[in-house]
Order: sequence, then C-alpha cells, then structure tokens
Amino acid sequence: MIRYLEPTQPAGQQAVQAAEATLGVRLPQQYRAYLLNHANGGQIESAGLPGFADVSVNNIFGVGRDDTHDLVRFCGYLAPLVGLGFLPAGLSAGGNPVCISMRHQDPGTVWFNDHELHFDDPDAFVKLSDSWDDFVDAARPYTPELPSDARVISVMVSPGLEDLLRNQRPS
Repeated sequence: MIRYLEPTQPAGQQAVQAAEATLGVRLPQQYRAYLLNHANGGQIESAGLPGFADVSVNNIFGVGRDDTHDLVRFCGYLAPLVGLGFLPAGLSAGGNPVCISMRHQDPGTVWFNDHELHFDDPDAFVKLSDSWDDFVDAARPYTPELPSDARVISVMVSPGLEDLLRNQRPS
C-alpha cells in the first residue's frame, strides 16, 4: 500500500488530458486510473517491494502539479527514458526512476532504472512488477533487509563532536 506524507486528491480529467497532450502519449490505463481515482502523486512513505531489498520508492508523479512531483516536468528531465518507451511514474531513493513500460513487448510493466548506468547497459533496468496495480498492491513500508549476523564493527566520530560529548556535564 502506498501512503502519502501529505494527503493528495485524485487528478482531474482535464489535468490528465493536458499532460497526455503535452507528452504526446496516452498514459498507461492503470496509471491513468490511479491518478483519476486514487491520488495525484506526491511524496510517499518509503515503500519497498518484496524481493527487491535495495529498492525503496519515495515519490509518485502526478499531473498538473506545480512542484517536483509533476510527471510532465520529470519527463522533460528524463527524455532519454521516454524515447526508449519508459514513462517515469515515480522516484526511488537516490533519484532512480520507477517507470511504466510503453513498449510493445511489455506494455504496462513497471521497471526500476539505475540512473548511474548507461541506458544500453543490460543491468540499467530491473522489472519490478507485471502491472501498475500489482506494483501498488505489493508496496509495503520499506525496511532495509540486514543479514541476521549483522553487527557494528566500528564507528567514526569527528574529533570536534567527540570533545563536545566528553566535556558535557550531566545536569
């Protein structure tokens, strides 16, 4: 389940149509329905997906927004993704796009894009879900998976902070 940090109302039909006209594409049906019936994007509680320990989604893009969660604005920044047939629908931690495929071979599937890899790198895209609805249904509060034998080996504290802590007097 996706939980928004600030409540967001569904998008209006005009905002969806205006975004589609600007982008020159019809939004994937499930994502379009999500925007119209559930929420118009925004910042969310970090959401993870089963089987993808290193992926946490923090933002969902909406339409007609005048903030950093606007789909059209991000498609402008991520034009190469759009050119490859991927519609950015959100961002994961570290600014990696979460995209919906608009390609003929796998329309509607949801993908993670590692933006530090070149688009031609086969590891740059990882399929997260077969559909937007499955993606939304699978999302859970993100909790990093640590090995059961994980332990702190060392901690580095700046000398200034160490002096401050050592010289503090309990009240």
